[in-house]
Amino acid sequence: MPIARNLKNEDGRLHLVSIPYDNRVQDLYLPSTFTSNEYPNLIPQGQKVETPAASTLLITYNWPENSDRYRRVAKSVDAFFSKIDEFDKPPRHPKWREASISATIPGWRRFKVAQDWLDLHQRSAASSAAADSEEFKQFLSQTSRGKLSDAELVKLYDAFLEWKRNQR
Repeated sequence: MPIARNLKNEDGRLHLVSIPYDNRVQDLYLPSTFTSNEYPNLIPQGQKVETPAASTLLITYNWPENSDRYRRVAKSVDAFFSKIDEFDKPPRHPKWREASISATIPGWRRFKVAQDWLDLHQRSAASSAAADSEEFKQFLSQTSRGKLSDAELVKLYDAFLEWKRNQR
């Protein structure tokens, strides 16, 4: 909601109202929150506002594979999916971090090109994760750390992955 993100609340009379999630609407809505990072002019720092969220689905007609329209949609899928990580960064809205190109919808079949793209990139992501794990093991063996608990290892590995992402 770019318009709400840029609203000024100079007199303090404008605010977002929290709407607690009710499981009875789970077939239509998802639980979500707004934070001060997302709406800095409406939510005080460190606070959040609960709200139900509606899903958005990007769909296309299932064009015949050898058609010009199929090729156009395939090109769009590749362009969008290849840049999906860019939507996590400014100036995009922080809610883009909640988007998923791999989510499944019961009763719906994914466009073949989209599924092929996901299959290819999930394999490369899995091999990348295995490489990260090996690199992390090397790091641990070369540092003079004492015995770490499983929780400490998980926390350190998460910090390692975050550091690696920031290096790119």
